[in-house]
Amino acid sequence: MLKEGGRFFICNEVDGEDPADYEMEKKVSGLRIYREQEIRELLKSAGFSEITVYRDGETRWISFVAVK
Repeated sequence: MLKEGGRFFICNEVDGEDPADYEMEKKVSGLRIYREQEIRELLKSAGFSEITVYRDGETRWISFVAVK
C-alpha cells in the first residue's frame, strides 16, 4: 500500500493515439493500451491527486507521476 503523500509512476511506450498501437493487444495476451484520459480517471478513482503527465513527442512515450 502506498503511504499518504507517496508517489506512483507509470511509463507507457505508446500513448494510444495511433490506431496501430492497438495491434499489440492482439499479439500479447492480457495487454491493454490506455489513453491519457483513461489513466487520469483510473488514478483519480484510486485516490491519487497532483497527476502530472510527461510526453515525448518523437517516440510517443507517455508517463505519469501521481501523488496519493
